[in-house]
Amino acid sequence: MDRSFDRGRTWEQPSVTKINTGGSNHTDACNNRGNLMRACGKASNYPDVACTTWW
Repeated sequence: MDRSFDRGRTWEQPSVTKINTGGSNHTDACNNRGNLMRACGKASNYPDVACTTWW
């Protein structure tokens, strides 16, 4: 999960959660204080990280 204070120009990553094969998990709750956030993920067999749009 990424959080941005300047509409996505820069961002910080307050939480990283590892999900094991065949499992599921949730990130920790995070107060976005009205700023933009997005979720990102990477499958172990793919080189790239994919992210949702900022919301």
